[in-house]
Amino acid sequence: MKSDLWVTEPTGDYLRTSFRVSRTLFSGKSLFQSVDVVESPFFGRMLLNDGVVMVSERDEFVYHE
Repeated sequence: MKSDLWVTEPTGDYLRTSFRVSRTLFSGKSLFQSVDVVESPFFGRMLLNDGVVMVSERDEFVYHE
């Protein structure tokens, strides 16, 4: 089954970055922001706050360097 769900993150006035999402693991809203945890075929699990990627399994190693 191929997912047609994409997360699109604006990175400026003329550029957007999109990520294919295979499934949503969590979606909620606090008093301050929306929080989503999704799974991407390339990036693995991703944490998004207000639709902006905070961290993914794929880039997690950067935080340990």
